[in-house]
Amino acid sequence: MCLGFFRGAEEERYERLLETLSPVEQRWAQYQPWLERIGYRLRRRYRPGWKPSWNGSWRSIDNCEDAIPPHAHGLSVIDAVRLSDNKKVMLKLVPTSSNELPIWMHLNSVELRADSRNHCVPLFDVHPLPDTDEKVLAVMPLLVMVNQVPFETLGEILRALHSFAEGLAFLHEHLIAHLDIARVNCLMDPGDHLYPKGFHPIRPEQYQPAGTGSLKLKSPTPHRSRTIAPVQYFFIDFGESVRFMDRGLAPRIRGSVGHVQMPDFSNAEGYDPFFVDIRALGYMIEFSFVKSYRGLEFLLPLTTSMQNDTPSQRPNACDVLDTISGFLRRFSEAELRSFVPSTIIWLKTISTTDYKMHGRQARLLGRPPIYPEIPGFEIGETTKPLCPPGSIWERLVLWAYY
Repeated sequence: MCLGFFRGAEEERYERLLETLSPVEQRWAQYQPWLERIGYRLRRRYRPGWKPSWNGSWRSIDNCEDAIPPHAHGLSVIDAVRLSDNKKVMLKLVPTSSNELPIWMHLNSVELRADSRNHCVPLFDVHPLPDTDEKVLAVMPLLVMVNQVPFETLGEILRALHSFAEGLAFLHEHLIAHLDIARVNCLMDPGDHLYPKGFHPIRPEQYQPAGTGSLKLKSPTPHRSRTIAPVQYFFIDFGESVRFMDRGLAPRIRGSVGHVQMPDFSNAEGYDPFFVDIRALGYMIEFSFVKSYRGLEFLLPLTTSMQNDTPSQRPNACDVLDTISGFLRRFSEAELRSFVPSTIIWLKTISTTDYKMHGRQARLLGRPPIYPEIPGFEIGETTKPLCPPGSIWERLVLWAYY
């Protein structure tokens, strides 16, 4: 047992618990050989013959990769590696009886996927399960919480809000109400460059040194700023979503949905689901951004109107997008590059030293304050890059900081 004589009874019980797979994990472990055949590999914990790496060693279980159980929603999702390109992905079991898969597939049609306003999580593939017709296996990118890496500048925050507002306007334009907009369903794809040394799919604050084959985790995970390494923002989870086919009919549904209780649900005649999305997004913006970062009070009139108790008094998604676009045009380049510290103790933030370092790096690379740039937006005159994109100098600048 790992350092058992230094650990309390609770820690020892937890350690023993992790030495065996839970019933949920056992199901995924049973799928592992099949998953290998169709091109996906689960973490070592779920492979045949797995034995805990901490047994018989002095290694702390907290730093053992194979001691990490699946995602909190492990009953339906688990991380994996796609063998064709070693890309980390998320596997999700989707009920075939729900609207989730048809809506998700529609959003990933060639036509809609080509629209840059589509900020719904990509659907890489769908596989029938070998043991049931009640669910299928959906494959999507591995995403993280939006604040997993601290926002550093006002421009980075407004870029994120613009993506979510634009994505919601896109959904509503195509007569789809999400109906479960919440912090846990508005996620970020860090891409290949935000974490230069990678990150653990369940504990992004830790990472596994590449090329060593070691199961020992290290922390903290080095990261760049979003201005240096652009990210993408996506809506996930269409399990409660509704798609309407007739633009001429006033949409109405009944019953509670999503994570937030609303006065809309008490209407016996039903309610407009699109206004539910507006209130939910307003709540998310207020509590995940306005109340979490300093200097965002200018967003309060917008979030207050979005959460109006009278649905018809709320702005529509296009109005929300126009308002956020107006903020992007209103602020100067210097203001968009300004530091936005967190106001919450437990929320990750960075030091002013790191902020200044990232700022110098951004100037060397000629990064605009809104990056990736939004078509149609001109944000002042951006510094000409001293290190042209793709040059050896750009690679040296990125390498020098990490």
